[in-house]
Amino acid sequence: MKGVLIGCVVVVVGVVLVLGAAVAGSYNRLVSLDEAVKSAWGQVENVYQRRADLVPNLERPSRGPPPSRKTRSRRSPRRGRRSAR
Repeated sequence: MKGVLIGCVVVVVGVVLVLGAAVAGSYNRLVSLDEAVKSAWGQVENVYQRRADLVPNLERPSRGPPPSRKTRSRRSPRRGRRSAR
C-alpha cells in the first residue's frame, strides 16, 4: 500500500512539473510576442513622426510666394536681355 501511495505522489508531482513548464513556456512566448508588437508599433510611430515633420514643408509653398519674392519686380526676366549672337 505504501508503494502505491508513493507512486501516486510521484505521478502527481510529475504532472504538476510538466504543467508548470508548459505555463512558464507560454508566458515567455507571450512576453516575446508583446515585445515584438511594441517594436513594430514603435516603427509605425517613427514613420508617422517623420511624415508629421514633413507637413510644414508641404504647407509652406501653399501659402504663396515667400516675402522676398513679393518685393521684386513683376517684369518678365526675359525682357531686356540681349540675344547672344
